[in-house]
Amino acid sequence: MMLLLGWVAAAHAVQSHATKKLVYINVDETMIAYGYKGTRGTVACKDSWEHINENLIYDAVSIGQTHTNMSWIAAIASDAAVQRALPQVFRASKQKFPLYLLDFAEAIMPQNMEIWLGDSMWNTQEGFLGWLQLLCKSLASFRNRCVFILVGDASKTHINDAIAEFCKAQDILFLLIPGGLTGVLQPLDVYVFAQVKQRLRKRILELRLQDEEGQMTKQQWLSAVRDQVTFLESLDHAHFFQRLGYDGLQQDLRLVKDGVVTQAAVDTNPRRQPSRRELADMLGRTNCPFYNALMHKYPAIAASADSESQASQSGRVVVRV
Repeated sequence: MMLLLGWVAAAHAVQSHATKKLVYINVDETMIAYGYKGTRGTVACKDSWEHINENLIYDAVSIGQTHTNMSWIAAIASDAAVQRALPQVFRASKQKFPLYLLDFAEAIMPQNMEIWLGDSMWNTQEGFLGWLQLLCKSLASFRNRCVFILVGDASKTHINDAIAEFCKAQDILFLLIPGGLTGVLQPLDVYVFAQVKQRLRKRILELRLQDEEGQMTKQQWLSAVRDQVTFLESLDHAHFFQRLGYDGLQQDLRLVKDGVVTQAAVDTNPRRQPSRRELADMLGRTNCPFYNALMHKYPAIAASADSESQASQSGRVVVRV
């Protein structure tokens, strides 16, 4: 935990600019279902009411709806103007996402929202690189006044040499949150996803209650998804990053208030640039070319490349992700 906060502080110091604003961007992926059963306010499940209600009133949501998902590659920023420009990408299986719904999406969705159809809804390294390319296009108009730090989890989807080299070429520092810490350190996980999904469930329930049979069209569902993402973009997320310690000083830490770390540990944290070996240990893998490109602005890491490589070869396993 403290090593990661040191990495954040070092990144903040390295990327800070005298005349440009430092903007944090958090990216993560979550699932959005076509339907949700058991939502408070609906009639109970059919099996529960069969012996009580002869009319068999039940929640009219099929298993096909609850088990069919669309993934959302979500992004939030610590700057409101940048937030409104960020790409919000939805990935869906082309076998389960009808073409008429894709045409409907093109008609109702704003320019920064896209739906990508493929063989699977799951993201891939190639898909994430495509998202990064889309991100950089959306950031082009802000380059004259902003510099960027991207924060994401340490999923293998985010880790390969092409991704690191692309971030280096675009002058974006990419901070990876180790597994097990995203629930306390990732703004999307801590503050956003639960709120958006709660609002989405409420809106879906409202739509179903308007129909005599409790049904909802896919167009209504997609419109509800769009509305909740639009609501997300209207919020100010800067304080989310500050409260989790992404200000370079770790002064407004929710982690301390929640007892995740102590104030003494934060105060004594050296906030130094971590070595590449420490980063590899923290993230559970050693991949020297990946760190060389990912951490290009950290001179301490670049200078220790030879010794780190020797350490890797003398008993540590080098994993190519």
